[in-house]
Amino acid sequence: MKFFPKWDKKKKQNDEEISSPEERATKNGGGVGGLENTIDVQLPLESHEGQDDCCIEEVIELPLSDIISLSREFRILLCGMSDLPSKKQFVVSLKSLASEMIKKEFAVKTVDPAIGKLPLVQRLLKEPPSVRTRLALAVLRFCGVVELELENEELMRGTGFLEALRGGNATREVQPPPARDSSMLVKPVSRVDFSAAKIYHQLITMNELPSMEEMEELISRTTKVLREENNIVMLSIPCVVVGDIHGQWRDLVDSIIAAGGPLDVDKHTCLQTDEDMEVAERRNYLFLGDYVDRGPHSLHCLALLFASKLLAPNRVFLLRGNHESSETNSKYGFLQECSEHYPLHSGDSESDGGSVDIEWGLPEHPLWILANEAFLSLPLCAIVTNSNPTPDKEKNGLSTSCREQVAICAMHGGLSPFISNSLDGILAIDRFCEIEDGPLADLTWADPITTESTDDPRERSGDGGEKENGQAQQLVRRCVPFNYDDPVPVPIPTVSKGYVFSARGRGHNFGEDVTLQFLKENGLNFIVRAHQCVHEGYQWQHQHRILTLFSAPNYCGLGNKGAILILHANGEPELVQFEARASKAALKSQPAPLPPKAF
Repeated sequence: MKFFPKWDKKKKQNDEEISSPEERATKNGGGVGGLENTIDVQLPLESHEGQDDCCIEEVIELPLSDIISLSREFRILLCGMSDLPSKKQFVVSLKSLASEMIKKEFAVKTVDPAIGKLPLVQRLLKEPPSVRTRLALAVLRFCGVVELELENEELMRGTGFLEALRGGNATREVQPPPARDSSMLVKPVSRVDFSAAKIYHQLITMNELPSMEEMEELISRTTKVLREENNIVMLSIPCVVVGDIHGQWRDLVDSIIAAGGPLDVDKHTCLQTDEDMEVAERRNYLFLGDYVDRGPHSLHCLALLFASKLLAPNRVFLLRGNHESSETNSKYGFLQECSEHYPLHSGDSESDGGSVDIEWGLPEHPLWILANEAFLSLPLCAIVTNSNPTPDKEKNGLSTSCREQVAICAMHGGLSPFISNSLDGILAIDRFCEIEDGPLADLTWADPITTESTDDPRERSGDGGEKENGQAQQLVRRCVPFNYDDPVPVPIPTVSKGYVFSARGRGHNFGEDVTLQFLKENGLNFIVRAHQCVHEGYQWQHQHRILTLFSAPNYCGLGNKGAILILHANGEPELVQFEARASKAALKSQPAPLPPKAF
């Protein structure tokens, strides 16, 4: 059941008067089922003549790190509210104040003393007008996202039927999940016995999983690290960007890491500059999600990535995909794999009167429960920029250097109509929950709308590129010319626009105009995302401004190639394609019914 979006009643009545779905879609700015950005912040525009009191103050662009810090303050205040009514009142009051703060005629003396005592408000009031306006605009966007989350929560609490459908978990708090019940889990390993480095090298050299106790400790420690990260993580080039892996262990080790270079997990590596890192073949790694399900070795992949995150938390970054959700990975292989690799003796499982997945008949496994707690903590988005930029100028909040400005946005799925077309909106999302609807679903489920007239046809043919060494398992490298100084292009008027409901049944698909406007307003060059199995392993869309990566070759026997993106120290993008390793034995049959092709 979904409760987003919040429809405008007048608009709905007008749409009902239009007879054809095509006309309604055109009016909504999208294809069939299109809708507008329903929580877009309506700013008072300076073009409104004769309304000087509604003119907004000049806005200075701030580093994204400042907005991230503000979002943490906002979330801490929200979590400190004792109940739902208090949270709603807090958001309403703060939104009203922020709306006034962006106006030229705003006066500090008009602030209600009750809300003026809040540390966040006091911080804003001390800033110069141009800085205060930018921060207030961010707060407006935070409030827009949280308002819908709270409305959704209120609806769930007030409807017993809906609460029953979701297992009675409708009254969750907007905060990281509570500590798990230790009685359900295996005994933790002592600090002396646990070694992430040992687990890493054991996996790489012997393909051997850690013990159940080590695996439990590995997941628990990684969860703590992930909880400290923001919804948006920031990393620098050179880096390797990896799409869906889906439990394909041999492809991860023999193709992805072989092509991208070793994961920088050596504590003795002291590389100061991006050029030094490139020479030493050391690059940051960004994984876009969907680590589990489908393939036969989800646990191997997860253990390697989690061990790498512990060993190099500032070099290895993990985002959340739609399969990092218990609702999904209970059905498509991960839960079953936990039971097979770590069988439980009688009394250790929850099967004796405990929770069982009704549809598939599999009892919940302690490691599966722990892993899904870690998945709740995974960040949602990443921004890739030049490393150690010289702060000689600012461009839309992202600091630049004398070189070309690199500013790339990455996520698993795509954009959402609920984020006000801004990175600010992504920062406000409560990610510590199951993926059900709203912006969290869009960031992990959304797809770009296909536009044949502007999508790059070269990916369909597979032409070009250089093959490495004539090996049986070839790596095909293709350098992609990209001028980071080129302005974001104008949308083609004839292509699909806006948002449409996804045929997947969750989230939205988004048009070329949405992509280009998001890039322009946030000072970004292009978007890289995963989620869709594309035949060549990668595909450019929306006038070469959105790149889909899929790193699981021969996914479910489809015969596709896999690909990764390497962003070199000079910003040059390089795409590396590869075919499946040990493809005849790589796939394991999954129980019927089969899911959609692109699930």
